[in-house]
Amino acid sequence: MGRKKLQFGESTLPKTDLTKNTVEQVETEASQPASGERTYVQKQTEKMMELKVSQLKKLAKKNGIPEDVIKAAIATPVEDESDTKGLLIRLLFKAACLKASPSPVKSPEQDEDDMFCTLCVGCIRPPFHEGPCCDGQLNELVPPSSEQECIDVGIVADELAQHKAMKESVCRKVEVEARQKAAAEAEKQARQKAAAEQAQRKLALEEEARQKAAEERAQQIAAIEEEARQREAQEEEEEEARKKVALEEICRKAAEEEAKQSAAEEAARANAAEEEARKRLEEEKTRRRAEEAEAEIAEMDQRCVDIFLLCCTDTRVRTPIKGTILYTKCMRPLRPPGTSLDVKDSSFLCLSNFLKFLEGEGLLCLKPGESDPVVIDIRRDACRKYKYVAKSRSAPNMNLAWQ
Repeated sequence: MGRKKLQFGESTLPKTDLTKNTVEQVETEASQPASGERTYVQKQTEKMMELKVSQLKKLAKKNGIPEDVIKAAIATPVEDESDTKGLLIRLLFKAACLKASPSPVKSPEQDEDDMFCTLCVGCIRPPFHEGPCCDGQLNELVPPSSEQECIDVGIVADELAQHKAMKESVCRKVEVEARQKAAAEAEKQARQKAAAEQAQRKLALEEEARQKAAEERAQQIAAIEEEARQREAQEEEEEEARKKVALEEICRKAAEEEAKQSAAEEAARANAAEEEARKRLEEEKTRRRAEEAEAEIAEMDQRCVDIFLLCCTDTRVRTPIKGTILYTKCMRPLRPPGTSLDVKDSSFLCLSNFLKFLEGEGLLCLKPGESDPVVIDIRRDACRKYKYVAKSRSAPNMNLAWQ
């Protein structure tokens, strides 16, 4: 029969992890040397030491420890409450070990133990199940109390004796450690005293060496100062000679610099005059080009107006007519041979501005609201009497009628 699982009763107490492998872990930890990490039993013990005595009492009852054993453990005279807690925890581990021990009824090698619970006879639940045992009709089964009888009142005295022996062993270890610590402290103080004496001797030797070094240093400083005075006198003589040579060099350089500056000023005046002449020439060229361009624009303005007047007086132009047709079909064919007619080269820049100018001069009427100008009337009488007068483009803030 496999090891039986120990379950502490459901309560508001902190949950512990004592399971079917409790005995195996205790045996393994007992055989291993102590290390820095906490073992399984230590972790469980620390958890249960945080509980109160009343809580540990309830936990012991729920895990099958008889009432008289619990009372005997609580009534045992101890030094403090932690000893009582430790005694109850030892009883809980003892109960866990007894419950987890193999049953002599059946052999662990039987395969049927792996299929059914062996805690109660007739239980149909799997091994190590949670909760109470149940039979085939789902009636709750109570485990036999033979295992609980394994823990009697006499075990309390044994556990208390073991607890006291363990506590005395711990106290002896603490005393040994205290004595070792005191001996180490005494040895440390002796070493410190010897080190202090040695340090004092060392300081005395160092002070003597410092005084001797200071005397030698004073002699060296005196020799160095005398040598420095001699070197300083020699340097002063050399410095005077260097200053004289430097003054002569400065005068020579000043004369050369003055000559260079005069030559540079003369070259700068010549360059400025040349630059001024070049700027005047450029300005003259720019003015001429502007005058020529203005003359060409004025000539194109005059040509556009003259050809329009010629078109309106010598030909029969029917209205309404689109401005583009008037310009391309009626005006451009009338341009003089060898010349061009392009409103873009005039001051009007586009046909729409040219037609607005003619409308402003009273020579025609345009249909309002049209993006592509449409001439709805040409006033031929006004065209016969009209004389175009070119306006100066250089006049500031010039306001043309077509603008």
